Amino acid sequence: MFKTPGHEFRSQMLKNRAVNIRKFISEKLEENNGDLGRMDASDAAHGDQAISVIRAMVADAKEMHIWNVINNGAVSNLPDSAIVEVSCFVGAHGAIPLAAGAFPKSVYSVVRSQLDHQELTVDAALTGDRNKVVQAAMLHSSVKDLDTLEKVLKEMYEVHKAYLPQFK
Repeated sequence: MFKTPGHEFRSQMLKNRAVNIRKFISEKLEENNGDLGRMDASDAAHGDQAISVIRAMVADAKEMHIWNVINNGAVSNLPDSAIVEVSCFVGAHGAIPLAAGAFPKSVYSVVRSQLDHQELTVDAALTGDRNKVVQAAMLHSSVKDLDTLEKVLKEMYEVHKAYLPQFK
């Protein structure tokens, strides 16, 4: 069993979280207060979505879900190995992506940059190549200047050196 003494199973935690979020939303709606803060119905829906997908797989229901899958040609202008979030039929054989065609250039460039960021990040982690860490970070939209990035990375390597032995 994947349970530690004094702790609940993840499934029970998600169930309790969903119940608490729904209760919070209901109370706010009863108060006629439209401000739900950071909690909303989509938070509660994630647990429900997982249960729905599992049910579809077990029952071979062939239901439509939006899911993260290996591309394998679903988005024609992205690498087959990319992970994409697309509409899928879900049944006993898992999630089968529907062909989505090619992304328009405006979308492709953003997604391709994100894929490059992810690939460089993984490659850097596996090889311990600090130069690839910098390259990956510079591809991320939150990074604006190299000087700040180098300071952040220096501190990260120092603080987390026990967990990053590949980065000598």
